[in-house]
Amino acid sequence: MTNSDNLALPFILPSQAQKHVTHNEALLALDAIVQLSVISKSFTEGPSDAASGDRYIVASSPTGSFENQTGNLAAFQDGVFQFYTPQIGWLAYILDEDTYQYFDGTDWQDLTNSNSYAEFLTLGVNASADTTNRFALSSEASLFNNSGNGHQLKINKAQASDTASLLFQTGYSGRAEFGLAGDDQFRIKTSADGANFNTALVADAASGNIAIGDITPSAALTIAGEMKIEDSASSAALEVTVSASTTDLISTANNGNMIISQLGNGKILFSANDLDILSLEDGVITAYMPVQLGAYSMVSLPDASTPGRMIYVYDSTQGSCIAFSDGANWRRSEDRSVIS
Repeated sequence: MTNSDNLALPFILPSQAQKHVTHNEALLALDAIVQLSVISKSFTEGPSDAASGDRYIVASSPTGSFENQTGNLAAFQDGVFQFYTPQIGWLAYILDEDTYQYFDGTDWQDLTNSNSYAEFLTLGVNASADTTNRFALSSEASLFNNSGNGHQLKINKAQASDTASLLFQTGYSGRAEFGLAGDDQFRIKTSADGANFNTALVADAASGNIAIGDITPSAALTIAGEMKIEDSASSAALEVTVSASTTDLISTANNGNMIISQLGNGKILFSANDLDILSLEDGVITAYMPVQLGAYSMVSLPDASTPGRMIYVYDSTQGSCIAFSDGANWRRSEDRSVIS
């Protein structure tokens, strides 16, 4: 063997005359190849003003001193160009293009460039990436900074039934997720075990309506199940303020029952325009203004089968009066006589 396997450097052979010539030839090859940086790869002919040590990658269709050397490394040494055949994987910095290129066995290809794009199958930053987590980062923090008019973090999915979300984990087990999971409704979910998730909030894609609980919102705010406003501080007050001209509380569950309850000895107070109307405290209902009973005529008296109800009858033969039901009849409150 007279040359090395990879760089084809000449060996000094036994009993060889002028060994220094072979040795210097090998040093010149190393000087040309190691830490490879070339002036350009666009020259088709050796420049007349080349300086000692200048290196080039020969362009296509070369002529003159570069003839038949396409893709090879040309190094100006001892007043002439010496040529070296690149091997797969050689890396070179191209000065006039500001780019790193590698030799793929056939041609020189861009590796990265300040004005181009690099592509990687996987990328790990202080972490191991794989075919599922193609980008992996292990760090105390990460920064996505503004450039231009803002910054958007985009998570795209191919179709509505796919998932585009952010998943938060503990010990690589999911605990919270928000995004588009299985459809185009924005959801916030939580989990205690990483397997079973509860939907806390849904934002409808078409209307923007919000639902608390795993339902499709039918109004600006829709709540599945009970709604509770709780304050543990005994001296604090909880207020719900509505700016609309009319506010309706409507229950459609079961028979339409709506229950307002107070635990303990607190007061339930209804007021309007800073005036108290009705309160319930310590089992006593107090009205702070006249109570308006339902007014009925003799021919339209309501059912009296529920005892304890009160109405106003305005055309009784004995005169208008307040009446109560005893479970069978309506009776006048002043003498208990049956209304007639």
